[in-house]
Amino acid sequence: AWGQPGDMRREFEDLRIALQRTAAFLQLLPLSQDSDLKALLEFKFQEAERKFQRAVQLAKNGQYQQAKVLALQVFGLLKQIETLLRQHPVLQIKFQELLDRKIQEAEELLSVENNQEALYMLNRAKFFRQRAYQLFGEGRTFRAIEYYQLAIHFAEQAMKISVSKFDRYTDSDWRKMFMDTQVLLERAKNLLTRMDGDRRMRNLLEKAESELKEVRRLYERKHYAAAQQKLITVNRALYRLIDMVESIPQNDIERLRLDVQSLRYALRSIEEQLKDKNVPVARRLHRRAQTLLRQIEIHIQNHQPVLARRKLRFANQLVLNLYRIIENQSVDQPAEIQQQITIARENLQELEKEKTDWDNSKSFLDLIADNLRKAEKAFQEKDYLKSTFYLKIVNRMILKYNRLLLRSIHQEFQKDFVSNELQRLEAMLNRIDVKQAEPELTIRYQNAQRLYQLAQEAFRNNDLFIANEYITMAVKLLTK
Repeated sequence: AWGQPGDMRREFEDLRIALQRTAAFLQLLPLSQDSDLKALLEFKFQEAERKFQRAVQLAKNGQYQQAKVLALQVFGLLKQIETLLRQHPVLQIKFQELLDRKIQEAEELLSVENNQEALYMLNRAKFFRQRAYQLFGEGRTFRAIEYYQLAIHFAEQAMKISVSKFDRYTDSDWRKMFMDTQVLLERAKNLLTRMDGDRRMRNLLEKAESELKEVRRLYERKHYAAAQQKLITVNRALYRLIDMVESIPQNDIERLRLDVQSLRYALRSIEEQLKDKNVPVARRLHRRAQTLLRQIEIHIQNHQPVLARRKLRFANQLVLNLYRIIENQSVDQPAEIQQQITIARENLQELEKEKTDWDNSKSFLDLIADNLRKAEKAFQEKDYLKSTFYLKIVNRMILKYNRLLLRSIHQEFQKDFVSNELQRLEAMLNRIDVKQAEPELTIRYQNAQRLYQLAQEAFRNNDLFIANEYITMAVKLLTK
């Protein structure tokens, strides 16, 4: 089948959609820019993009077998990304903590204000949280993240509605609402694509999409009042559509049972995380939350929703504290560092196979390899903190190298500009007293100094773009 151009076009379209979906998920991850995992995921994704572009070109040239091999490699890289997300010890906790905190904040806000519309939104947030928990438990990471984002969106809407009426919204509020509605539209599309096909709901979706385009046109024509009113209509239509697709419970006892299921799942997940850890305070909090869970279940059986809801809030507060304790315990674990070293070694070997278009790329690779060797040596000596310092440098450099490979158009730089940047970097290096510096800054300084030398070499070869890239990275190592 792969030998047929028509079949290949379909496969490539599926692959393109998978890449777009993965790119969207990577944008949503609650990870800082300096996160090693974020750098690794970006590297894998950029490698997948590069191979996809090459596969498309091969297919256009009629080299179907080679295109097939590369396409399979792209699928493999996307699978690796999902596996890394699923196996990461902290990522799921970060998502759960963020979502549970948003829902807790909304509940506390609404406990002093009877706003039915906001309660309606909060109900949906809790429903989608439960779906996310179930999917994470089944190992379906991407689907789980999708539901987490949907739940966070509804929790934020509940808080926004409870403190502000639509007629008090500012222009920036409306722009944010327009973007939120676009996100909601995409979520509704994704939900409907997994159904066999209810024509009525598809018609509602198409109408909402058309109305949202009309909102944009009205804004562009400066008909702000009409655009805002229509935006509210579209927003509510999408909420109703998602309600119909998901069959969200309306009864208060049903909602309480749903919340209890979420609490039970969170406590089970936390218990799994605590299994191999000696953290007495966390175990005490976990036992207290388990006791509250049993009391809540009894209150629900006895039709005491007020008592159940009150204790549920206490239990959820304990869960938030447990997430934070576990996250702190998960940092710098030897097994995780060993896995990062192995992955970094594999990534470096992949880069060594790639052809480059700048002169001292081999020197840059040597610098990456030197840092990786030092990370491995520190790990063998059980200096895990030092090993992580070197690994951060390795991952940032691998990501930079890969970005340089992907860039198709090099920005033009004036020689005077790059010369001034070199002088600025030299001055920064001269100001730092390495003898008095902390170990991490010393490692950063040594690498910044080597990048400065590479930048000088590129400058002498008149490769101003590459020289500026080295300078930028060196400055970031010294300042961030």
